[in-house]
Amino acid sequence: MFFISFFVFIATIFLALWFGRSLSLFTDQTFPTILLLVTVPTIGFSAALHSLSSIKTTINAVRKSESNSLAQHVLRSCGNIALLVGVTVSIINLMSIGYNWSNTADSGYLGVAVATVIMSTFIGLVVKVLCVVGFYRVQGE
Repeated sequence: MFFISFFVFIATIFLALWFGRSLSLFTDQTFPTILLLVTVPTIGFSAALHSLSSIKTTINAVRKSESNSLAQHVLRSCGNIALLVGVTVSIINLMSIGYNWSNTADSGYLGVAVATVIMSTFIGLVVKVLCVVGFYRVQGE
């Protein structure tokens, strides 16, 4: 059921972007770059924070829907890290907008820059939501 909800969540995001006619924002080079800027540090920090065996235990607990306090801890910290990394990338992008403010007379630059800021926070939120769903899956009753 977790994986079905994961695919429904991703499909909902895709449909919202498609109906909002903003899907092209995610198909150009900006989205993969921001995705890497958020997910790679999140995975790196999570791997530094937890052992490989605890990450494997978490994956197995989520897959089997087993109650596991270690998995809860890993998922909570991974979601928090993703959210913080997304906000950090957003702040860096805002500083870039401020630094290049004289170039913002071109409205195309400003629009892409603001969309990039929002996108990095959005990716952090998506990872956080997925971790919260996994957390409640392994919480037990």
